[in-house]
Amino acid sequence: MALLSWLNQRTPDIYTPAPPPPRVTQRPSIPEPQAAAPDDPEMEAIDESGELALEPIYGMIDYCDSRGQETRRRITLQKLKTGRNGHLLQAICHERKALRSFRCDRIECFITDDGEVIETAEFFREHLFIELGELAAPNRNAVRKPEVMAPRAIRDELNAALFVLVAAAKTDGEFHPEEIDAICIYIEDELNSEPMFSRFRDAITIELLDGLTDMVRRIRPQRRTLAEHIATISRFDEVRLARFRKALEKVVMADGKFVAPELSFVFDFEELCAGYPAAE
Repeated sequence: MALLSWLNQRTPDIYTPAPPPPRVTQRPSIPEPQAAAPDDPEMEAIDESGELALEPIYGMIDYCDSRGQETRRRITLQKLKTGRNGHLLQAICHERKALRSFRCDRIECFITDDGEVIETAEFFREHLFIELGELAAPNRNAVRKPEVMAPRAIRDELNAALFVLVAAAKTDGEFHPEEIDAICIYIEDELNSEPMFSRFRDAITIELLDGLTDMVRRIRPQRRTLAEHIATISRFDEVRLARFRKALEKVVMADGKFVAPELSFVFDFEELCAGYPAAE
């Protein structure tokens, strides 16, 4: 698995330094948490039966804990879970260098990497296609509104491929506009292919494409789930796997810089996939 090891070394983990905080002008400055300060203990109470996997989107939150202490945290999203007192956002906290769970009703706002301040419910609705009010017992994983269900299903279908494409694009430490364009072309090709087009014809809109493009820009792949996503891609059918490999080649070459490990990763990707067992 030399190829996977090579990509692993270039994909962030929980200890990799996060990008510097963006400049925020719409809200007053809030201190980062002190290293020695304990986190809110009730944030750890999680019901594992109700959770929804999220794309590893990077950004910041302003958070107010049960003691009324406000802090600003750089995070990478992981999962949405159900706790005793409501929904919990599980994320990598780059200030703590650890996984943390934040009560959604105590997240005052999200701040994107370009400094835009977004109200919490709006962020979930517009950027993740999740209505927090719709994630309720007994079926916590169900997003019931049709206009939300289809976009979430599309994102779930594309998630593994987009994760690996972005990880490959960022191996040189940069994310070039040409690489983003190549990934967006792959998204359009997938949505226009069967059976995706037949399943989601009515949901494929300019707004959806804009949302997917925004997601691609904000994804910060994490090492801990890289092998899982490659395993998912390994189970693509032959035609879909060929589309992905073509997209991977375009992404790696989009910045005009060619290095031997990147090219090996592209051309030997199918060999890497062959190392994963087929789905039962």
